[in-house]
Amino acid sequence: MSQAGIENLVREFSINAERAAATVERVQADAESVHRALLRATAGAPAVLVAPPVGLPSGLLNRFLEDRKVITAPSGDELKTEKVWPAGEAA
Repeated sequence: MSQAGIENLVREFSINAERAAATVERVQADAESVHRALLRATAGAPAVLVAPPVGLPSGLLNRFLEDRKVITAPSGDELKTEKVWPAGEAA
């Protein structure tokens, strides 16, 4: 996909996410920048549910996944009782 095509997809995603009351922040595509942005976005969350990334560069979420409040394989009880914030594909 061309750079212009990627930019159009990102712009469309951002518009739709903001319409759905999401917060959108664009950061550099490196592990440290993504880690800091996700820490800011989830600062008040007691736990964060993170699904396996699809279509993201390998290692982009590795640093964030090491945070103790991150849950990557929640149990059924955690899904029912934990107050979790999803961190999604938009990283």
